[in-house]
Amino acid sequence: MLTFGTVISLLGFCAFGLFLAIIQRKLVFFIFLLIFFYFLLILDIISILSINSHLNLFLFFRFHTDMLDLKNLIIPMFLIPFVLFCTISSAIIISIYLVRKHFFSYPKKKRIILFMFILLTPFFLFSQTTRAYGFLAKQCLQYFLGKQISIPKLNTKTNYVYPKDIQAQKGKNLVVIYLESFENTFLTSNKLEGLTPRIKQLIKDGWYQHNNYNTAEGSGWTSGALFATQTSFPSFFGFSLNSSFPEEDTLELVSWSRVLKAAGYQNVFMMSDQTFYGGKKYLLKLLEYDIKNDLIPKSKNSPWKGHDLDLFEAAKKEYLELSKNPPFNLTLLSVDTHFPEGIPDLRLKDKVNVEANDTHKFTIATTDYLVGDFVDFISKQSNAKDTIIVILGDHLMLGNELITPLIKEMSGERRVLLVTNNPIKNYSKDTPIFYYNIPEIILDLAEVKNNAVWSKDLFPEMSEEFTKQNYLSFMGIIIRSSIKRPLKKEA
Repeated sequence: MLTFGTVISLLGFCAFGLFLAIIQRKLVFFIFLLIFFYFLLILDIISILSINSHLNLFLFFRFHTDMLDLKNLIIPMFLIPFVLFCTISSAIIISIYLVRKHFFSYPKKKRIILFMFILLTPFFLFSQTTRAYGFLAKQCLQYFLGKQISIPKLNTKTNYVYPKDIQAQKGKNLVVIYLESFENTFLTSNKLEGLTPRIKQLIKDGWYQHNNYNTAEGSGWTSGALFATQTSFPSFFGFSLNSSFPEEDTLELVSWSRVLKAAGYQNVFMMSDQTFYGGKKYLLKLLEYDIKNDLIPKSKNSPWKGHDLDLFEAAKKEYLELSKNPPFNLTLLSVDTHFPEGIPDLRLKDKVNVEANDTHKFTIATTDYLVGDFVDFISKQSNAKDTIIVILGDHLMLGNELITPLIKEMSGERRVLLVTNNPIKNYSKDTPIFYYNIPEIILDLAEVKNNAVWSKDLFPEMSEEFTKQNYLSFMGIIIRSSIKRPLKKEA
């Protein structure tokens, strides 16, 4: 579903092409330039369709070659815009030729009509798409010229504590369940009523639901969200982005998993995505997790090689094993609700009241069922009272036919799911929470005393807007930390 601003941009491109055709003489130059403009427009349209956002520097970096692995999932969604692009491009090329050859032989009335069409050019120049590329160009210029990256407004009274200096005391066992693209919207939207009965029942039974957990720049995709919610820093790795993780053998930033490691916890990570897409395998190694996917069978029906049913069944066995030697941290990552259409597991069709051919709603419902079933399993164990459970989405669901119509309905109030079996201290249900709050929240819930320092402790003005304004600074911090350079206090 294209935005009004993008449609205006489309008309603007047409007008701009006609304008060039009239004032210049070399037709090949016009055709090349116009096709280039359309190429930029299509990238912006793809960005809007997939993540409901115009392009910026970090989204542009994410048009990565790894995405070719998902071509069979993504291409069908973009087939219509692609055909539209080819059709309009052909029409424009023909129009340029005809206008160049015949424009001034047109009757006066037709020339007036064409000139009125040319007046649409300002809509292109001032459209959202054009501004997005202007902002992208500005970011790239700053990136290449920003050789001296300083850290703004650092709290000089707070010294960063590096992993080797972390001190922590053990608390309760911890289970963290990252749910792929899972929103609070699924619980609150009338249009999605009945999809999440198990999680809603947990809330009725006294679990804590936080209504204001926001996604933010540097944490809006799975690998980025894992990094950001673990370390409290946005995942700004420059051009390498996701692929940077396998290139580094160290990370001089603290994560809550590293704090738990210092307190004597076993850190185990299990995920349905056995392709380790986005460098997750190397990221988890840097965060000092043991990845145990050996109990999860591979599936021919999933591009991620695993289904969530198998993940949660394997997690039950791992939970029992870990319980023999507490304390432990068992972290899970689901995948069946992944963009663009979800990956339905027909083995669960009798467990939910949603038709499997409605794939997005079906996978939301089956994920809800599996989470409820896993929580029921833990509640029956002897150590249930000593186990903290945190259920959180990794990011908002990417653009698709299910969610896009809901954006207007929700008036921009889409939030990421965050539900815990214990209240979050010092936060009301409506207090804004971002990725940089998550490490402290998780450790407080688990009652793990520690001396860790997080990004919000270093930067008094830490906020979503502060992160956007100082992305080069945060990029510098991340790059330094991954090549063993200390976090310096600079002006």
